[in-house]
Amino acid sequence: MTAPNPIRDESKASGRRRAVIALAIGAFFLLAIMVAQASFNLKFISPDSNQERLFFFGLTSLIFLAFVALTVVLGRNLLKLYAERRAGVAEKLDWGRAWRLEFEPPDLERFGALRLGLEAARAGGTAGAVLSAANEAAVASFLAGELGFCQLVPACESVLKAHDFDPNPSLDQLLALDRWAREEVTRWVSA
Repeated sequence: MTAPNPIRDESKASGRRRAVIALAIGAFFLLAIMVAQASFNLKFISPDSNQERLFFFGLTSLIFLAFVALTVVLGRNLLKLYAERRAGVAEKLDWGRAWRLEFEPPDLERFGALRLGLEAARAGGTAGAVLSAANEAAVASFLAGELGFCQLVPACESVLKAHDFDPNPSLDQLLALDRWAREEVTRWVSA
């Protein structure tokens, strides 16, 4: 058994790429001719006699069949190109085999935003509204270039810890805390 020749394999793939490009150009021109024939309703193109109509119909049919044939050949060559792609670093998935997913507990020190979200969810009350408003203001400051990416979590955490927690807030309290949290982040950014 002979070893595969990478140069010959590469030249086959490059030749196939050129063929695909040529077929795509040919199919495009045939499609353009078909569209032109169908869309231009000019007097000098319109057939007058039955014989001219039959000729015109035959010509249009031949162009359409050529377009379909080119499209089929183009599709076949594209599939061959796809099949000859280089192997990836990951092993191929066997979809007929049963899979098992394993989830590890997240590292809450490394993912501070997740830790803050979980704390706000556990606390309930006003914590979620304050964290959400602080996060929105911090992200807006980050997108404006006023706050670094690594400062997003500390900004939100300081606002969350500084607010007056209420376990059963009213809508007016939540709206007031929303405004307050946004203002606090703005102060935190400018400090």
